[in-house]
Amino acid sequence: MIDEQALRTLQQALRESGFSGDIEQGYGERIVAATDNSIYQVLPRAILYPQTQQDIQHAMRCVHRLRDLGFNLTARGGGTGTNGQSLSDNLLLDCGRHLNRIIEFDPQRRTICIEPGIVLDQLNDFLAPHGLFFPIDISSSSRATLGGMVATDASGKGSLIYGKTSDYIEALDLVLADGNPIHLREFSVQELADDRDPAHRLLRPLQQQLVAQRDEIDRVFPVLQRGLTGYNLQHPIKSADRFNPCYLVAGAEGTLGLVSRITLRLLPRPTHRLLGVVFYDDFNRSLAHVQQLLEARPAAIEMLDDKILAQARRDNVWADVQSVLELPSDRVVRSAHFVEFVARNSAEIEQQRQRLDQVLQATAANHSVIMSKIESDPGTIAALWNLRKRAVGLLGRLQDGKRGVAFVEDSAVPPQNLVSYVTGFRALLDEHGLDYGMYGHADAGVLHVRPTLNLMQARDRELLRVISDRVAQLARDNGGVLWGEHGRGFRGEYGELFFGERLYALLHSIKDLFDPYNLLNPGKLVTPSADMPVTPMDGPPLRSALDEQIDSGDQSDYQDVLFCNGNGACFNMTPNDAMCPSYKATRNKLYSPKGRAAMLREWLRLRHQPGANPKLAELEAQLYTSLRHCLSCKSCTSNCPLKVDIPELKSRFLETWHLSRRRPLADLFIRYFESLTALGGRTPALGNLLLHGPVTAGSMQRLTRLNRLPRFSRASADGVPRLHARDAGRAKLGERDVILLRDNYLNAFDRPVLVAAASLLQRLGCKVYLSEPVANGKLLHLKGMRSAFARQARKTLELLKQYQASSATLVNLETMTRLMPAMEYADSGESVSELNLLGIEEFLARMIPQSLPTADAESNTRAVLLPHCLEQTAARESSAQWLTVFTHLGISLKVEQPGCCGMSGLFGHEIDNNRLADEIFSMQWSPLAAQPSGVLLATGFSCRCQLKNHGYQPMHPVELLDRLLPGQGLATSAAKAHSERPD
Repeated sequence: MIDEQALRTLQQALRESGFSGDIEQGYGERIVAATDNSIYQVLPRAILYPQTQQDIQHAMRCVHRLRDLGFNLTARGGGTGTNGQSLSDNLLLDCGRHLNRIIEFDPQRRTICIEPGIVLDQLNDFLAPHGLFFPIDISSSSRATLGGMVATDASGKGSLIYGKTSDYIEALDLVLADGNPIHLREFSVQELADDRDPAHRLLRPLQQQLVAQRDEIDRVFPVLQRGLTGYNLQHPIKSADRFNPCYLVAGAEGTLGLVSRITLRLLPRPTHRLLGVVFYDDFNRSLAHVQQLLEARPAAIEMLDDKILAQARRDNVWADVQSVLELPSDRVVRSAHFVEFVARNSAEIEQQRQRLDQVLQATAANHSVIMSKIESDPGTIAALWNLRKRAVGLLGRLQDGKRGVAFVEDSAVPPQNLVSYVTGFRALLDEHGLDYGMYGHADAGVLHVRPTLNLMQARDRELLRVISDRVAQLARDNGGVLWGEHGRGFRGEYGELFFGERLYALLHSIKDLFDPYNLLNPGKLVTPSADMPVTPMDGPPLRSALDEQIDSGDQSDYQDVLFCNGNGACFNMTPNDAMCPSYKATRNKLYSPKGRAAMLREWLRLRHQPGANPKLAELEAQLYTSLRHCLSCKSCTSNCPLKVDIPELKSRFLETWHLSRRRPLADLFIRYFESLTALGGRTPALGNLLLHGPVTAGSMQRLTRLNRLPRFSRASADGVPRLHARDAGRAKLGERDVILLRDNYLNAFDRPVLVAAASLLQRLGCKVYLSEPVANGKLLHLKGMRSAFARQARKTLELLKQYQASSATLVNLETMTRLMPAMEYADSGESVSELNLLGIEEFLARMIPQSLPTADAESNTRAVLLPHCLEQTAARESSAQWLTVFTHLGISLKVEQPGCCGMSGLFGHEIDNNRLADEIFSMQWSPLAAQPSGVLLATGFSCRCQLKNHGYQPMHPVELLDRLLPGQGLATSAAKAHSERPD
């Protein structure tokens, strides 16, 4: 056990050595790094984040020199491992924060040299304009680092034609266990004979050992695309006189050295894709069909079972794939195959389509094929593959206290043995009464199976060992391996079963050659000596064992905390994805949904333990800081496959936090902010004088800790009749009549949008009424003022129900306020099922067949729409509806997916958050706004505020439509005579 004095000694040694990176020892950082996507929780003592490649050498040399103090080092990639590959109770080395750059790119030679922390999707985004890509397509591509992919020799969709990561490694720079660097590439045997080079002195005996065991290697290694990784003994011997040690390091999970630089070969990016979706009513027959489908020579055949498809219906991705996956209700689907073809020209893709048609016509009847569909639209194909990528998370949702658990989830057998293997696997799970979901790479015989278990129950924990042992033997009996894709991690004990006694002894000698002191990721894969055991699969602490210590009441109140399974979808670094902007901008995992959930889980565990816990105070402070920087944008709630709702958890935590701590004075202002906003909207001149006047502005900012607030609107909507809620039930209105809901903030700060919307609807033949100003209480929720929020929710719901009693159509302009009843109000226990609020885009789209005219054909207007982040996640139909409306009107509209703007309601107005909000804006919104391909449109009020703060002048879509439709509306008539003018 490493004590505090040893850690201080290490820290001093690192600084003296020239280590320039970050050394994190905070309890919050360690808790976040204690988990991956596996069942384990192993708390490290510290995390090292190197700034330079030399920092990796400095770190390793210090660990080597101080090994007698108990130090060792484990490299960590994206943290998405399913078997604890990068978990350690010692030191972690994480290159993702700083070492994520492209060093050199040669488009002519199709090679690229990169640092190990670069994320796969970021690499391919860089390569896309050059028509190139790195072809290993894994489900965690949005957060998986290339260093981690090398460590597990990752493969994925398309391995049938593209192979594995190791097939594209041109060279590796490796730091050995003594801290010395070595450059690996393909060598000739003659080169290795020159022992003046230290690298040759290491590699020459390795090459000789592999040659000596070549016959045994050929006998033992199965004929599989996904063979015996960790260590790959088969592929380093390229020929009698060629040796490539990169194949050995790939898949070794950091047990032989630390990768500091990677040179990769690249491929031309396919320009044409075709996806066949084949539906079956019998699971086993669908697996048997794989052999026939392979005759069509596809790039990939991916299988999903009925469990995955059922979960997908409850996910926000369903809206994007429903047109393909929705079948008549009388069709019972047991599984589906995604059969993909890629090509560089249309003639070739058409030939592939014909081959698939021929195979299906000849074989479908014998394999229980219900139906097949062929899709060529790139957007739809991307959405279908996104569903497949989310499969791993979809199975992780809790079902009656159980969830799909990863521990035997990447076995691989020859495709011709799939039916036999799956039959045995299902019989095993049925024997123990376990439900399960299955999906995987059917073309490569890789099956992802996640039995549903409740690991807080002793009986289910015991099944981990029982099932692992049986599945390992079952895979071996069917000519396969237990680990076909995701690495071994804590499953190293099964190594000898698959490698055999002779080759397992060879693994010991290789580990001893590279790492004689067992300093690199010890306990995984193999040890330097047969006398030194690896960690057994049921040896490390289980996350569930710690969850059991959480108070049962807290388990109920904070149940979303327990939903998080560590899959890391929130570590997404794709700029145009709305998932967690605070993490994207900081690359600090404390500021990610997983980081916040992990800290909340530990806070819940510690806070009811008897006696003062020194860790608790430190953790609470870190958690509070992290949640203060949460935008409460709800992207995690929609984009996380487990639907972990961090804003709801944040609200609950802040309520508890302030039970024993005085709130800052600014919180009291925010408590009444919405009421004050309504008051300022009625007296805009006075409100603007207080907020923006030269005498009062500074004092108001110091008092409220808010700045960059918009000016109160002086526009008038006198031409639109008002309807009081108490009179709505008596009004004789119908569906053609519209009650336009006056969101409090639009009414106070952006009234021209309301005017334009009313004008537009009137000219479309609707009788329009303006509601009373509608408060939403969002600020009360995000600040943890939950009692006040519950009261406001009830009041607002009652008002909306009164309006709905009029039988008129309730139309809303703000997606956030429209979704609040189904989100936050429902979480407060209020009944919202009978509410029917329409976004104005949906209402307009519904009017197309009735009375929506066309715009002025001579306008030739082009527009670009930047949707609110909620419309990119929880209301994805919104953008499609705007596109439908604009297309019908003959107006060119380009819809971007810009992620979050950084404002998120009040967040960007809080002085303490200004810098982070600006960093978020600069990631994606700023480049799109700076060079728009038309009139700049933004649907969110807060988004328009953020754009205006940065010098842009966006419009709401209804403002543009009101200008372009023929005739004179409110926005251009005397009803707007009192429009905006300087105060």
